[in-house]
Amino acid sequence: DGGNSARVTAQAYTNVSVTVQASTVVGTGPPSQTVTLSTPEAAPGVVMHTTITAATATSLTVTWSNLSTIEWHAREARGFAISCIQSGNPQAAATVLATNATSLAVTVDGLKPYTTYNVHVTAESSGGIQLEHGAVQTRRTLEATPAAPPAIQSITPKTANSVHIVWSPVPADQLNGKLVRYTVRYAAGSISITKNVPSTTTELTLSNLKFVTLYSVSVAAVNGAGGAASITKTFSTQTAVPAKVDNVNVALASNVTHVTATVSWTLLSAEFGAIVGYEIFHSQDTSASAATLISTGNRTAVRPDADSAQVAGLGGKVAYVFAVRGSTSAGPGMLSKLHVQTGLSRVILPPSNVTVVFQSGTMATVSWHAPGQGGEPYGYAVIACIQSNATNLLTYSQCVNKTIATGNTSAMLSNLVPGGTYKFAVASLNVTLSSNLRSELDKPGALSATVTAMSPIASQPGFSTTILLVGV
Repeated sequence: DGGNSARVTAQAYTNVSVTVQASTVVGTGPPSQTVTLSTPEAAPGVVMHTTITAATATSLTVTWSNLSTIEWHAREARGFAISCIQSGNPQAAATVLATNATSLAVTVDGLKPYTTYNVHVTAESSGGIQLEHGAVQTRRTLEATPAAPPAIQSITPKTANSVHIVWSPVPADQLNGKLVRYTVRYAAGSISITKNVPSTTTELTLSNLKFVTLYSVSVAAVNGAGGAASITKTFSTQTAVPAKVDNVNVALASNVTHVTATVSWTLLSAEFGAIVGYEIFHSQDTSASAATLISTGNRTAVRPDADSAQVAGLGGKVAYVFAVRGSTSAGPGMLSKLHVQTGLSRVILPPSNVTVVFQSGTMATVSWHAPGQGGEPYGYAVIACIQSNATNLLTYSQCVNKTIATGNTSAMLSNLVPGGTYKFAVASLNVTLSSNLRSELDKPGALSATVTAMSPIASQPGFSTTILLVGV
């Protein structure tokens, strides 16, 4: 067409033989002399079959296919460059690793755990660096334990044996994986307890702890690879009011002036803190509630190492209610179960100087002196029985008796048998006048000395005589 040049496409770094022929409508002329030319070097072709074959938390292993001699486009194949860059983070610096031309696999280290990377391989020859990389492979590194632990921010007491713990979360870029949970571990001595907390929660209340105990606590952030624990901190639980006192018992003793109660109980343990003392409460109001007993009852303080104490000055034949409680530095505990004690009695001495004066064969006046100690009895019982071989007055037959209220020192007995030999006695009653006389007379020391006398036999109506006998 009148031109004298043409562009021929050929492979880079290739010998090309060129001939030229002229053509007309009539035909084609002979070829020109053959000229051999060499094309210059160029950048290599595209690396194919890039594959990520393995992954750890900080590395990816990459393989690829080698280029053919023609595909290198140069006299010298210099090597490959493997590029890893975080997916979705264009600001992140790429990790580039170079290898020689014979290496077809490499492990790229120093990557960030649990991070997605885009990986591609380019070739370099003496003709330059590959202009366009091949297919990009995407892979995420595996999880690793968190790079930083949670930080315990506060430990706040809620009760004497519970605390509330708050911690700060691990920054997202230091989790090195997907946060599964937090693990709170707390221990005291040989006892260790672990509690799991949801990953969305950064606080926990520890309850039912031992009182007055030093604890250690740590918080770990846990992902699929494991956990990273915080610095261990310590806290102490507080003293609390003690539990109820158990096994309260009351034993009685009496003398001529008063009744003494010995109150005993089981010592409290130091579970709630050191016991600083006990208190005994008592009252004659046996229907009193615990609160009333504390507010209006009588109080006896007892040292902390004692498991019993005496309560003196109690009245005779009066029912009392007793209860005990212990205290720590936190205050007193609940009152024990109320213990009602009945049958309290003080010792009353028997009357003395008993005398008998017969008014007739069937009637006699008995007189006596009141006891000199122990206070007035609740009353007296005057008794006369016909003498027999029995040794106990209460077993005598044909007994005549009468109860007399306190304040009296004489009584008239009637319905005696004329001519009968009687034994007379007077008892100080430590019971109410309606109580069983014989059971009271059966107590040692209740009776006076006995007086023996014979009732006169009347010879005619209106007969009377007086006989004075003093018991010995």
